[in-house]
Amino acid sequence: LLNLNNNQLTGEIPDEIGNFTNLVLLTISDNQFTGEIPEEICNTSNVYVSYNKLCPPYPSCISQDDIDSQDTSNCP
Repeated sequence: LLNLNNNQLTGEIPDEIGNFTNLVLLTISDNQFTGEIPEEICNTSNVYVSYNKLCPPYPSCISQDDIDSQDTSNCP
């Protein structure tokens, strides 16, 4: 379990997030993450990324609710 909700974290999510092969829950909601979500994030069983500034395309493991909550105003 890695819970980083509500921390005002910024920047892009690194591809290396997929290296945490034993991680079963990743919650990074309510931050200021930007850019695209790396496909490697799907190596985690449960991922929650709502209320950030993440841009499409979104990996298949990201829920529609998480997608709908993104602020995409700065996306290309």
